[in-house]
Amino acid sequence: VEDFQDLLKILQQHPGWRMQLWAALAGEELLRLPGEFRAFREETERRFGELTEAVRQLAEAQRTAEKRAGRLAEAQARTEERVEELARAIGALRREVGVLAKTAGVTADAIDIFGTPGPVAVDLAFPVRDPAGRVLTVVAASRPVASGIGPAGPGPRASRRP
Repeated sequence: VEDFQDLLKILQQHPGWRMQLWAALAGEELLRLPGEFRAFREETERRFGELTEAVRQLAEAQRTAEKRAGRLAEAQARTEERVEELARAIGALRREVGVLAKTAGVTADAIDIFGTPGPVAVDLAFPVRDPAGRVLTVVAASRPVASGIGPAGPGPRASRRP
């Protein structure tokens, strides 16, 4: 071998010699690099696949959570509407208590509403106390019922409880 070109020509003619020369020049660490890089790439691809699956699962969970939040918002809106309806019904009931008091000869100021309305077979009932301390139940209905304590007719109806 007289020059570098001669060495290259000989190595091209003897491919096995190239690997031996490479091993002698590079050392063990450099020779391990291709295998280590292959293992690194495989591990990276595996981890990337796991991350891709985790992101997919998170996206699905987010979609599910958004659907649930939407249903909860709708339910909340319905609940708020119902609360507003009940507030209007209680206001109407309070007005009916005034009418009943007037019918019974009691001023509205003299009635002490001491409880909260509760559901009964009719729409709402308020327990009230008249000036004499007697407990009355004022009932409100959304349909026509017999009125007052006396004869039947349209309007509110009351019952006395001992």
